[in-house]
Amino acid sequence: MSTEILCLKEVAMRLSGIVSEAYAWPQQPHPEFHLEFIVCPGGELALDFLCKKRAMFWSEFANEVFETPVKQNGEPITWQDLMRVGIPFMS
Repeated sequence: MSTEILCLKEVAMRLSGIVSEAYAWPQQPHPEFHLEFIVCPGGELALDFLCKKRAMFWSEFANEVFETPVKQNGEPITWQDLMRVGIPFMS
């Protein structure tokens, strides 16, 4: 899997055929933080923003949790969806 860092706009474009049109993508909270998907131990995905310089997630920094995108059928997206469209993720 690539370690490429994608901007929020690129991620939204790549997932446009999968993610529900009703889903509201979060705004990048700070220029130093970039979008990350994390596969949790149970297999579900978490969406967060990571600052590599500070080695800190936005959820830790600001105690803010972001809604993970959902598919058009209302189910949460999966790591397999991310792989299919070439979006890197952490596990």
